Amino acid sequence: MSRIQVLIQRRFVHRGGINGARIIYLITALSTFEQAVVFALGIFIGSLLWWLALTGIVAGSAAKLAPNALVWINRLSGLVLIGFAVYALSAVNLRALL
Repeated sequence: MSRIQVLIQRRFVHRGGINGARIIYLITALSTFEQAVVFALGIFIGSLLWWLALTGIVAGSAAKLAPNALVWINRLSGLVLIGFAVYALSAVNLRALL
């Protein structure tokens, strides 16, 4: 296993996944500049491919759905986003922010 694979396994996989701050840590933990560039490019290219595939699937699916169905999907998506926002705000200690 490479050094980066060991870092990912030990520090991130068992502690709730990878987010932006952890990715920055991984990049700084790499031994050479070239490794860091390759790692960052891999993340960029992977994200780009994911979003291109996702938008292609959504665009293709939307063309096959009735306009009324799209309205309800948009409403449901909005409710899910509001639910996530309420959950996130409930987890924040508002007194610490004031």
